[in-house]
Amino acid sequence: MKRDISVRSILRSLLVGAWLVLVVTGWVLGLGLVFLATGWPRWAFYPLLIGGTLAFVLLFDPGLVGSSTERSTS
Repeated sequence: MKRDISVRSILRSLLVGAWLVLVVTGWVLGLGLVFLATGWPRWAFYPLLIGGTLAFVLLFDPGLVGSSTERSTS
């Protein structure tokens, strides 16, 4: 089966993608500046970076995860 792709769905996808890029970039820059300004240890930076990014994506954009029924073709 072929799915119809509308201009509206393409624009929505681009907008969601741009929003994710903007927020994750802000998180990376903000966290980096805090760590540079305070001198916190480098080992703590990476878990906060990855954890914060995953938390945002999983909590605020559940459409990326999707359910298994949406992915099945039958």
